[in-house]
Amino acid sequence: MVVSEELQTALIKASELVEWISVKLDGVEMKSDDRHRVPALLFDVAIDHHQGIIKLLDWRNCASAFALLRCEFECFVRGAWLHYCANDDQIESFIQNDRLPLDFAKLIDALEQQPSFQNQFLSVIKDQAWKAMNSYTHGGTYQISRRLQDGYIESNFEDAELLEVIQFSGMMAVLTLNQIATLADRQDIVDESQVRFISNFPNLPPLP
Repeated sequence: MVVSEELQTALIKASELVEWISVKLDGVEMKSDDRHRVPALLFDVAIDHHQGIIKLLDWRNCASAFALLRCEFECFVRGAWLHYCANDDQIESFIQNDRLPLDFAKLIDALEQQPSFQNQFLSVIKDQAWKAMNSYTHGGTYQISRRLQDGYIESNFEDAELLEVIQFSGMMAVLTLNQIATLADRQDIVDESQVRFISNFPNLPPLP
């Protein structure tokens, strides 16, 4: 797979973001109650998925990288809903039964009633990308259509698609770091994540 200079530059910057997030998370202490601890665990998984996506793209394993996009997004939404919206019984039910009481769309609807998410960017993402995310994750037509090139079965992702995934995954990772810092009462990291978000994603609305 031939990599353009633009894509190679984006991957280098993405790897730098992965390292920066890891440094910021090092030593962060979280409250031990379930309302903080359980969302933090989900946020940590989302960060892990982001790291995996960038590594996989660097290794040119694009299909697997794209399959993780839904996982990253879903972990973020689940974690945020559990912290901001769930009652204690619902949190306990999730821990015991691995189940949430709402479908994914309703989780987002509930979250967007909260001040931090009233810009409705989560529902915009879902409306625009959820179908594709599901297809990539579950081996649908979005995924298999990118495995044909000149009559041969091999990876065939366009640079524009890869750049979009790098930006989306990085955006969600910085947003996730911001939420971890909020849970941990680390205003210094909240502020730094906001600055980093503006620097890395100048065309997107600032973090709430």
